[in-house]
Amino acid sequence: MKHLNLCNRIRAAGGQPYVVGGAVRDLVMGREVHDIDICVVGMTMQQLSATFPEGDAVGKDFPIVIVDGIEIALARVERKIGIGHTGFECDVAGVTLEQDLLRRDLTINAMAMDPFTGTIIDPYGGHDAIRAMEMRPVSNAFIEDPLRVLRVARFAAQLDFTLSWDLIHMCQLLHNELPSLSQERVFEELMKALRSQSPSRFFECLDQVDCLKTTFPEIANLRGRIQPEKHHPE
Repeated sequence: MKHLNLCNRIRAAGGQPYVVGGAVRDLVMGREVHDIDICVVGMTMQQLSATFPEGDAVGKDFPIVIVDGIEIALARVERKIGIGHTGFECDVAGVTLEQDLLRRDLTINAMAMDPFTGTIIDPYGGHDAIRAMEMRPVSNAFIEDPLRVLRVARFAAQLDFTLSWDLIHMCQLLHNELPSLSQERVFEELMKALRSQSPSRFFECLDQVDCLKTTFPEIANLRGRIQPEKHHPE
């Protein structure tokens, strides 16, 4: 598999790679794995770039390269310095895997796997949340990124998981920041949700956290409207 070749190159250069995010979640759930992301501990951006000179850098502020469609990122912590989805400052010096996982959105997405042994690293209870079929925030850092509200709604449509009470509250706190999201990012999450088995859950989830009217006011305004039988005989 091509991600193992990349991981071998990282290890040969002195870094420790881990598979992270949705790929690990889907593997634990027995779902088909699509996108693979790699998190690297123990390297600098200069070393990472030198290891993958063919890679494409992602933005000027993020320690990420993309190689053969696989995102390879240095373990990092982030500090919010502005409004919206992009107002962050990154630090990679001495960051551990556990610190990197702590900055992620949901516990089901905060697991990692050693690509060489298959060992799952789960410091924040991702397994427990999957067994309970419940989405839970990893930490209060969830409220630093309004895009996460749409991601939660999309995961609700894709996985049919419920939301924990604290996750509902955190989504509600991001209500005022939602207008800062670009239409492209909103459209991207919408299209992913529409390709799921339960697209309606996307809108139901946004309504549950009081964010539907902010993101899709036209749909929110349809609540309670009666469709004429002539056009909707069903």
